[in-house]
Amino acid sequence: MKKVFFYIIICCINSIISMIDVYTKFSDNNGFLSYLNSEEVNENIMLPIYNSFSLWICGINANKYAAVFFYVNLAVIILFCLIFSKTVESEISEHKTIPKHSFDKYIKAFGLSGLLSVIPLILNFLTISMFVSSIRPDSVYDIFYGIFSDNIFGDVFYRFPFLYLLIFIALVFTFWGAIGCIGYSLTVIIRKKIIPLTFMGGTLLIIHYIQYRSKSEKVFSPLSLFCSYRCLYENYIIICIELIILIGLALFIALYSLRQIKLSEDIKE
Repeated sequence: MKKVFFYIIICCINSIISMIDVYTKFSDNNGFLSYLNSEEVNENIMLPIYNSFSLWICGINANKYAAVFFYVNLAVIILFCLIFSKTVESEISEHKTIPKHSFDKYIKAFGLSGLLSVIPLILNFLTISMFVSSIRPDSVYDIFYGIFSDNIFGDVFYRFPFLYLLIFIALVFTFWGAIGCIGYSLTVIIRKKIIPLTFMGGTLLIIHYIQYRSKSEKVFSPLSLFCSYRCLYENYIIICIELIILIGLALFIALYSLRQIKLSEDIKE
């Protein structure tokens, strides 16, 4: 029960930025509508752009809240890995057995890391949808959305926006789930848990800095890759490559850590 409480707390911490974003977008939207008279509300050609698909935290363009969210998310994932590894250690010490350290722990670390990352985003979209319409985006406004129907994801966005959103959320879940799994696996291999977690966080920050200094149009940093759901349209190849690398790395480190645990147990016997 205690560990569940910790997970709820860090999830709430991770949701603060998304809720601030909701308040800001809601205020801006109300401000825009207040300047329109009754006729303009019905005839203003820009109104269709002011919908939940464009206004949520990862909507049309990357904003400061999306950028800050993924910085905070990285800190939350590191904190989660630390708490989760401590919890598993206490279970092992209580039961005096290694099977508690089996592969299901890595799957659980993957799932919980993914959930911690996507729950604030889902909450943000649902909350904005309570106050702003969720009308289907129109390709007439593609210049404003920055998404065109020249690839499969662009076509899906205008035909099935909720499916597009679901794919986006699933990719965020998988991406950050793999990062969380890597972090947990490193804490199993290295006893001083803060060292591998600091190394993992530092590596991601360095990659982000390299992207910032390179001035590249292609986004490849995990801390900015999902700042806007345009990434599916613009950088889907990079996302696929990075996902394969992350999942492969997570599996390799998890299998290596399990092997090290088995070897240490064989030596004790």
